[in-house]
Amino acid sequence: MGQIVPVCEDLRALESPRLTPEAIQADLVEALRTEWPGVARALTAPEEVQRTFLPAPPREPVIVRGLLKPDSGKVGVEYALFSPEPAGRVEFLYLREVWEALAKVSAPDRFDEAHDLVVVAADQWLRRLGHFWEMSGVEPGQGPLALKVLEDTLRGYGVRFGHALEGGRAYCGSLLTTLANRPESSRWAGVAFVTLLEQGMVTDCGYDFGYLRFTNDLFAPVIRHGEGFLGEYPGSSYWPAVALRVALAHETAWSVGKSFPEDYPEESRNGDFHRTRAVQLYEAVSARSPSTKLKEAIQDRLRDLRRNRDTGCRVYYLELGC
Repeated sequence: MGQIVPVCEDLRALESPRLTPEAIQADLVEALRTEWPGVARALTAPEEVQRTFLPAPPREPVIVRGLLKPDSGKVGVEYALFSPEPAGRVEFLYLREVWEALAKVSAPDRFDEAHDLVVVAADQWLRRLGHFWEMSGVEPGQGPLALKVLEDTLRGYGVRFGHALEGGRAYCGSLLTTLANRPESSRWAGVAFVTLLEQGMVTDCGYDFGYLRFTNDLFAPVIRHGEGFLGEYPGSSYWPAVALRVALAHETAWSVGKSFPEDYPEESRNGDFHRTRAVQLYEAVSARSPSTKLKEAIQDRLRDLRRNRDTGCRVYYLELGC
């Protein structure tokens, strides 16, 4: 059993520009306002108006049994009536706007800034919708049907739903794959790469990273894909953001190897490598970051790393977090 260590600060919250979903959404809305106002509204509309359950008109009552009931000395017939609520449908208020925008920018040979902007916006909109089957007011069983309608409508543009770990189906970023494969082609392609890097480049809603002992070892794909980006695009404006995440992933590997050597023998053996690489990347991020708060937090982190003192920062260890 590993030692108990304090929970550390997640340095991603301090980076500038921020790449949290909220910050990405704010940038998208600003970029969409002029040419794609309907898509901008889709990203900002309250959740309660995004989707509506419309029940079908009720069927005629059906007599299912007759009961004899004494009533004031008389014997009458009381019929139990059964009128099952028929299946309805879920409507998505902004589906047409998103569909029309994707259709307009999705010519086979079109891969420009406008295309990438709309694709990332559509991805964010789909993520906002969440788990439809848990929606208040939707009859049991209607959520999966709603997902199928949504998936079928947007399938031609790369939308796929996967089986969520907590049950049911969900959207997990399949729109972004082609953009992430060319991360330096536009601002929004870079956003797509960072977004998918955070989830291990897996878009089927699962945690099968291909070769891991445990499904919660997100640090391994983040290191693999992130290091590839850092080597290939050293001058990228997204280099500091990716380097920060790769540093956090190396720190995660070092921490789990230090605290749970029996479960993580490889990470335990390679602890010095992971710790050294995390230090190198944190120093590089600090040198290139405009955020004073991030620089200060990195210096605090470096002091523990250089002393080989477990920080307990396991951002990319899904079970514990950071």
